[in-house]
Amino acid sequence: MSGPSPESRKSLALSAASSLESNRSRASSMTAVVGFDVMVDSIIRVVDTKDAQGFTPMRRIEQFAERVAKAAGRSINIEFRVELEKLGGNGALMGEGLARAGARVSFIGSIGGDGPGGVHPVFADFARRCERVCATGGPGFTDALEFDDGKVLLGRTAALESITWKNVVRAAGGVDALRGMIDGAGCLVPVSWTQVPHMDEVWKGLIRDVLPKIDASRRPAVFIDLADPRKRTEEALSGALDLLQEMNALAPVTLGLNLSESKQVAKVLGLREPETLDEGAPLVREAMGLACVVTHGHRAGAAASMDGEVASFEGPYTKTPKISTGAGDHFNAGFALASGLGLPAGQCLAAASALSGWYVRKGLGPSLEEWIGFLRALP
Repeated sequence: MSGPSPESRKSLALSAASSLESNRSRASSMTAVVGFDVMVDSIIRVVDTKDAQGFTPMRRIEQFAERVAKAAGRSINIEFRVELEKLGGNGALMGEGLARAGARVSFIGSIGGDGPGGVHPVFADFARRCERVCATGGPGFTDALEFDDGKVLLGRTAALESITWKNVVRAAGGVDALRGMIDGAGCLVPVSWTQVPHMDEVWKGLIRDVLPKIDASRRPAVFIDLADPRKRTEEALSGALDLLQEMNALAPVTLGLNLSESKQVAKVLGLREPETLDEGAPLVREAMGLACVVTHGHRAGAAASMDGEVASFEGPYTKTPKISTGAGDHFNAGFALASGLGLPAGQCLAAASALSGWYVRKGLGPSLEEWIGFLRALP
C-alpha cells in the first residue's frame, strides 16, 4: 500500500490533532447512539506445554491447527488459560472507545444481566461511562484465542437473537423515546450486521420510523461495520447494502471495511476485486454512492468521501501489542467521532489510526487529551 510521505503523514496527524483540539468542547458534548452486540470476551492463551512452574503457550495459529488436525478420528484435550474477561462485541467496543474519548454514549443492546443497574457485571465500568444504557437482553460469549500471528474467535452468539426492532424500541422506552435519543446526536452506530441476525429489521425501523421524522439538520452521521459478512449469503449481503443506500438518502453513511470485506462487497456489487485498501475505498464508495467508505488493516487505512477526497494513512503499527482484539472497533470509534465532528476524511483516518494505536499499546482507549497527544507524537 502506498501511503503519504513521512512528512505529509506527520502533517496530517498534526492537523487532525489541531482539529480535535479546536473541537474539544463539541467532542465532549457530542452524543453517540451506539448498538447493538455485546459479548463477554475471554482473552485466552492456548497451552502448548506445562509443568509445575507454569506453561508455554502456542505462539502460532498453525500450531493450534496442527494439534486439532492430528486428532481427527480420535479425541483431544486442549487446555485454555483465561488471562482476562472483558467487554466484547463490535457495538460495545465501539461504544467504549467513544465514551473514553469523551463522547456522551447512549448504548442499546445485549448488555443485560444481574449486576448493578441490570447489566452483566463484566460491563459495569462501561455502563458507568455511558449516559444511558438500554438492555435488549443478555450478552453473547466469545473465547478469543490469542497467538503472536493472529487470533481465533470462538463465538456463542445465540443471545444476539434478542436484538430485534421490537426489543430495541422497548428497551429505549418506545419509538418516540428512541427518536429523541437520536435527534441531534453527532453519530449513530448500528453495527455488527453479520453477528445480529435481525439487523436488517432494525435498519428498516430506523429508515421507516426514526430518521425521516427528524429534521434533516439534526440527523446524525451514521457509521456502519458489517463485521465479516463471510457467514452470510451473497443475497443477504446485497439486501443489506441496498438498505445502507436507503439510509444514506436520509443521513450520511460511512461504511467501514477491512480488505477482505471490501472484496466481498465488491463481488456482490459486480465490481472488480480490489487488491489494496487504497483501491477498495473509492471503488465501493462510488458504486454505492455513500457519504464515505473507509478501509483499514493492521498497518494502514484508506478513505474516500463524497466530496472527492481520497486519502491513505500508515498507522502506528507495533509488533508487540498489549491486546489486538478490539483494535478495529477502536479504529471505527475514532473515525465515527471525528466524522461526527465534521473533520475531512484524511483527518478522520489519522485520528482513527491514532485511537486504535493507543488502544493496542495500552489495552484501553485513550481520553480525548491522550488521543490528541498521541496524534502529535505519532510513532
